[in-house]
Amino acid sequence: MKGDELAGSSPANHLQVMRNFAPKLACDIALVDSSIASQSDVLSELEQLVSAMGGRVIVADLASHQGSNHHDPEKLFSAFSHIFQ
Repeated sequence: MKGDELAGSSPANHLQVMRNFAPKLACDIALVDSSIASQSDVLSELEQLVSAMGGRVIVADLASHQGSNHHDPEKLFSAFSHIFQ
């Protein structure tokens, strides 16, 4: 694997690839950064797929700073804490 097979793909595309290999894969929750959710077509596509897999999408501010592709550990911890309560 080169590591860039899914570069440029949407979150729904990433999830669909996993589902193609595991058709019975369930998804309870998809945690999405608010910058991704602001792209309504991306969010809508992901919500439809996650719903079909039995789950729901949760949107939270997860980025370490605006425009970053990296998660802030404290924000991620906080989101997980709310999910697992």
